[in-house]
Amino acid sequence: VLDGRRRELRAAETEAEFAAESALLAQSVGGALAAADTPESCEEQLGRLLVQIENLTTRFAADGERLAALDARREEIQQTFAARKQALADERARRAQRLTASAARILDGIRRRAAALSSADEVNTYFASDPMAAEHRRIAGELRTLGDPARAAELDAALAAARQDTGRALRDRLDLYEDGGAAIR
Repeated sequence: VLDGRRRELRAAETEAEFAAESALLAQSVGGALAAADTPESCEEQLGRLLVQIENLTTRFAADGERLAALDARREEIQQTFAARKQALADERARRAQRLTASAARILDGIRRRAAALSSADEVNTYFASDPMAAEHRRIAGELRTLGDPARAAELDAALAAARQDTGRALRDRLDLYEDGGAAIR
């Protein structure tokens, strides 16, 4: 009778302990999802939760029913974080695309304005100090921060090419025309 009562109490205590640990795990999942604001942090938070589940698995290793519940919970958490990671990666890609399109529009404006300059010093000053050029460089920096160094390098190269093209066009214009473009040499 005493052994039966001990088993009953142990089972009730284990059930209560598992319920409490499950509630803590659910809270941890909610907190981890809130903290996962980048795809990289999703991986980090998922790793922490999987360690927590493994610890619970070792604590409740003797009970097959609880192990099955933990396995189901592990799969659910992995799917949740995979979906969150994908959503964050998609948003990051959309943001990078929007930034790239914005930089292309800015570069078009830079080229138009630079084409009207009349000396090499004006061209150099324009590309060094104009807010549009600075914004273009800032966008390239933001793309690097977003983890897209290839697009950032393309933007840097496009700005440098625009500067070189403007300088080349200016030299050609100065070599071919005189009197402010009124007469061909």
